[in-house]
Amino acid sequence: MESEFAITCRQSSGNLHVGITGLFTEDCAESLRSLILREYPGSGRVFVETRTLTGVRREGADHFRKDCGPFGMDLSDLYFKGENGFAIAPEGSRVLVFNKPEKISNGRSPCSPGHPAHEHKCCGRCAHCTCGGHKHDHDLEHP
Repeated sequence: MESEFAITCRQSSGNLHVGITGLFTEDCAESLRSLILREYPGSGRVFVETRTLTGVRREGADHFRKDCGPFGMDLSDLYFKGENGFAIAPEGSRVLVFNKPEKISNGRSPCSPGHPAHEHKCCGRCAHCTCGGHKHDHDLEHP
């Protein structure tokens, strides 16, 4: 039988980054647990990407939460990225949810240089901000 999931990992800046695609089943939960036990260096954080999951089976999530204690890490250093993390994350770990910025056909957000609304709408927090990172009313400056 072909696997219903795939797991990848990489180390970056002392942190372990894990990607999961497919369906989160009991087998996936066990593979994730084994991978963290094998690859976690004993310090840093573990980030588990859940936004690419197609679904989370209850028994998979229950299996992971039940067996996550012996990681040898503080669970507050275990982060799940994406809404699926709420179903999987054990108590004490964290879930990060990202808001998607508005996109147009060229794939740029309103704060990106080249976006038609960039001169008139700016969040004031982007690295490319032409107004120097200060939030203010562009309508007054650009009639």
